[in-house]
Amino acid sequence: MISTYASKTLPNTTNSANSRISNQIDNHCIKRALHFLRIPFIVIILITLFECSIGNLPFWSSVTGSTDSISAHNDIGSGIRRLASGGILITDPSEAYLEVTSDGSSPYIRLEPAIIKKKDKNNNLISNINVLVEANKYLSEPQSTNTASLDPSLLKLPKQAVGKSCIVRVWLQHPIGSILNIEDSRANVRVPFRWSWGRVLILAIFAFLVTLWNPWSKLWKIKLNTHSLIQRCCFAASLLPFIAVGLITIFWNLRNATPMHFYTNGNYAYDFDQYAHTADALLKGQVHLNLPVPNELEHLQNPYDPTARNNLLNHSVQHMYWDYAYYKGHWYSYFGVLPAILLFLPYRIISRLWTPEGSMLPTTVATIIFLIGFLIAGSLLVIRIIEQTSKKVSLGTTSIVLALFFITSNTVYLWFRTSFYSVPMAASLFFTSLGLWCYLGFNRTHSLLNIVLGSFFIALNLGCRPTFSIAVLFAL
Repeated sequence: MISTYASKTLPNTTNSANSRISNQIDNHCIKRALHFLRIPFIVIILITLFECSIGNLPFWSSVTGSTDSISAHNDIGSGIRRLASGGILITDPSEAYLEVTSDGSSPYIRLEPAIIKKKDKNNNLISNINVLVEANKYLSEPQSTNTASLDPSLLKLPKQAVGKSCIVRVWLQHPIGSILNIEDSRANVRVPFRWSWGRVLILAIFAFLVTLWNPWSKLWKIKLNTHSLIQRCCFAASLLPFIAVGLITIFWNLRNATPMHFYTNGNYAYDFDQYAHTADALLKGQVHLNLPVPNELEHLQNPYDPTARNNLLNHSVQHMYWDYAYYKGHWYSYFGVLPAILLFLPYRIISRLWTPEGSMLPTTVATIIFLIGFLIAGSLLVIRIIEQTSKKVSLGTTSIVLALFFITSNTVYLWFRTSFYSVPMAASLFFTSLGLWCYLGFNRTHSLLNIVLGSFFIALNLGCRPTFSIAVLFAL
């Protein structure tokens, strides 16, 4: 009897024990999973809160916008003409504006794309619109928007005019003969709520870097080894996202960029294609630029007198170029010529394969090319300095030093401020870092070659940003 009872209860006891063990394992796995996922879950909540609040400030600040419009079409300046086929033609840049009334309920202006009634192959509509917004005699900073975009950016009123009823003039900053993809401008607009995956990605990358550099990260335990194939591949992989973004920016600007010419009546003419103009001049075997010179300036007794120049501006004299040098009836560029020779001139020649007279290279493209070069050369320079300074540096320290190097070298600013002022700076950063990398590669076997190459790259600064040439002192 006893043996029979034991044989019946033993399987039940075994099954019960196995069930408890299985439950314990399941509970342990759930706890570990929750422990692992708690940080990503918190990060997702914080990113969502940021995107819905700070990321959508334009939505919250314009939620009271009345959306009222006094008329179906804007009043326009005498310098523009509406085309029957659709779009706006610039006939006089000094009087090219759209006029709309704002009741102060929204700080934003929206440009509506043209209604194309008849396609004309000869009319190339410009969708990337550059403007200045004037309200209550206050002028905004230069702004731009792409009317062909699915989500075009809005234009901001000058800060002094926000919340006030006013007449708004949207000055179109394009040269004569330009055909713009614009129908009208609208004030009192409500900005739609936008979920920006690009901004979310940036925040996610920031959170990833915080996780990567926390005190418990394994990066602090792995030593830098420049001979390791795995570390070299990881280094290349870390640069690829930046290079990919740079290449996308380059191709987009090559397809969509427009001449950076800004004209406002009674003000200087701003032309930010200085390097392209320099390249065109060099192609013609001259050093002066092919820009029009006003007769009034030529006949001034002293063309360098600021008071006399301001008097010309007060009389609406056009083609008074800002940041150009005037000398004996011609305009000159006093910026280093090397970027024009290396990039702008070859592009003008090569682009003749698909455009009869060639095309201007956008300054954004030149800046990004030099910044990509600086990203690679600067990284190699920092790693070489670390390697020669200490043999026991961790990957965590190396990665932080690299990040701080690029932040403090003004790279972030140059990446987002790709005007022609950034071109010589980005070029000199590239040439200087490349030259210093060659200097630090000095050894008994290749001593002369490294010194020659380093000095050559440093000397190139004389054609970009001459002050960077002081780096040649590192060769001593």
